[in-house]
Amino acid sequence: MQKHPIDLVEGQTELWCLLCPFGEFPGYVTHADGTRTDVVQICDNKAFEQLIKNFAPEVLIDFEHRSMVPKVDSDTTASGWAQELRIGKDGLEVRNKLTDVGADDIRNRRRRFLSGVWELDADGRPLILRSIGLTNTPNIHGLPVLNKESPALAAGNKERTQAMDPKQIAAALGLPETATAEQCLQAIKDLVAGNADLNKKVDEMNKSACANEADAVIAANKDRIADPVAFKQLFCANKDFALKALAATKVPEKTTTVANKTEGKRPDIATGGGVAENKLTAYRAMKPGKEKDAFLAANKAELVVLENAARDAASGK
Repeated sequence: MQKHPIDLVEGQTELWCLLCPFGEFPGYVTHADGTRTDVVQICDNKAFEQLIKNFAPEVLIDFEHRSMVPKVDSDTTASGWAQELRIGKDGLEVRNKLTDVGADDIRNRRRRFLSGVWELDADGRPLILRSIGLTNTPNIHGLPVLNKESPALAAGNKERTQAMDPKQIAAALGLPETATAEQCLQAIKDLVAGNADLNKKVDEMNKSACANEADAVIAANKDRIADPVAFKQLFCANKDFALKALAATKVPEKTTTVANKTEGKRPDIATGGGVAENKLTAYRAMKPGKEKDAFLAANKAELVVLENAARDAASGK
């Protein structure tokens, strides 16, 4: 690619620079599995019009593409910020608003060229400008987006990501660095199968524990649960709901069924334990006279009932 050096006069902080000339240039796309595909980048009016349409102001212009280094401490120092794109007579131009360090670099001729990083569409044309590098070794990059953010790719555009070191993959899988891709793939499959088997066993253990807990609740609440099977199903499906429903039920009152007369017990009022029969006893113990007659007049109805009850009790009725 023909070089187009940047010249800067003293005091200048903003200038238009040629970012990419017209033409077709070799490049490559890095896929998720680490493989690369050679492509031809078509840099024509259609491509540059796409870049202008998708351009978002303040695109970073770093030093030597250092912001693309996949490290936590990657250098994102700006040499400038791309403000605007346009198509010139030689190709795509960018309006570069320089920072103090960027202007100093260019003014002292430390670095003098720009190199763009973009995504390609399905036809190999630049689609979205991601960053620009101030460098002395310019190139037209069709590299994956390596900045710390991961913007969504345009519809129809193939995903481009940085290839991970195969040695790192092998180490993460507990394999030696010399492991082949097939061995790594098999290790991943074994891990997936092992996880599926483990999840199944854990699920079975959880179901068994839930069933045992349900049985314990049923045993402790026999007087409240009319259908233990249905309650157990509800408990294992929704434990909290089942317990709340159980708490809302009322414990039934205990009743005694008399099977025959000999098991029946007359109330205290008729068997000497109540106040009323004490009245009958007291009446019987009184000597005839006005006091006894007055007591009878005051308690006649009650005394008649008690007298009848006492007679029935004596006859076994």
